[in-house]
Amino acid sequence: MVTAGVLVALLGICLLIASGTSLALKMGSNRARRLVEGTAIVPIGTLRAGVRRVAVLGTVGFGLGGPVRAPVSEVECAWYRIQLVRSPSRSKDESPPPEDVLFTYAAPGPPALSDSSGAVLVDPAFLISAPNLDDPVATELTYRVLGSDPSGRVESLVPRKFLDDTRRSETLQLWEIRLVAGRQVYVLGSTRQQNGSVMLAPAKHDRFTVFTTDERSTVIARRRTNAANQRELAVFLGRFGAVLTVAGGLILLLAL
Repeated sequence: MVTAGVLVALLGICLLIASGTSLALKMGSNRARRLVEGTAIVPIGTLRAGVRRVAVLGTVGFGLGGPVRAPVSEVECAWYRIQLVRSPSRSKDESPPPEDVLFTYAAPGPPALSDSSGAVLVDPAFLISAPNLDDPVATELTYRVLGSDPSGRVESLVPRKFLDDTRRSETLQLWEIRLVAGRQVYVLGSTRQQNGSVMLAPAKHDRFTVFTTDERSTVIARRRTNAANQRELAVFLGRFGAVLTVAGGLILLLAL
């Protein structure tokens, strides 16, 4: 009886903690929604460096260097980055990473974003990883598992030393992220100076950032839906957790 009471009470407490976590996520979704709603879209041609929060809607275009060709997919695009990854990792750390990044190579210049008022450079930091976990990304992804033949088209992109050093238990993967020109994107971020030009950049200090092919209204609606779902989950977990906690306490009282 005592053990059962303790287990029931502990389960109830865990559910109450999960309810609190859901409430915190709801608050985060509401905060993000208010941020998007409160930041009006401005013409790209009016952007100035050093603005902490800015929203724009524009079309992806080529940077100062013009179009580039992504080496793995052979697709013409505005920007790309390739990474050679070896798995599993050879790290001898107690908690080794799942893989080793052997080299990274990116297009020499950043892409741009434009509307009828002008154009602005885009910080590739938007593109390397998703700015947030909810909105669709604007980039495309291609990867190839490499063979041992250095004369293959994809294999020829990799320094021979990495192919020769691969063990039988390891695999080499070449990952390519690319941003294709012509896509319309909504951006919520900041601006900074880059070699005398204004550049759109992610919000500082890991604050909420958006770089997506979705419309601004869709981004807002998604946060509203997330907040509603998280509220419902918090209420359910809270009620169920409270019932179990009280039930566990009663079982303990009866057992003593």
